[in-house]
Amino acid sequence: MSCRRKKVGVLATEKWGPEFPKFNSPQMKAELNEFSAKIAPVCSIPEVGFNEEGIAKHIQDFCNEQRRYLKLKRSKVHLLPLLLLIFDYTVLWNDKGECQTFIDRLNCLL
Repeated sequence: MSCRRKKVGVLATEKWGPEFPKFNSPQMKAELNEFSAKIAPVCSIPEVGFNEEGIAKHIQDFCNEQRRYLKLKRSKVHLLPLLLLIFDYTVLWNDKGECQTFIDRLNCLL
């Protein structure tokens, strides 16, 4: 089943790309239902309840996870320069008891 679920994620990514909609408007819900009906013959597993409705739910969950992942990834990228500025002026003590900034200490370790 995971192979087909993965295929659904791949097909959803091909259709909606990096946008990953929320499907909270009637228009987007209709588009989601239309898409899940279109791929159901290839991806459904009726024996376990992975039909058009299950595919639609999986696509919605997949898009939510991707948006969350991308948001987290973007926030980490924006924080890195700020953290470097803060740590650049942070005073640390080295092994000899001498005072160094974070960047000086990092350069010594590299």
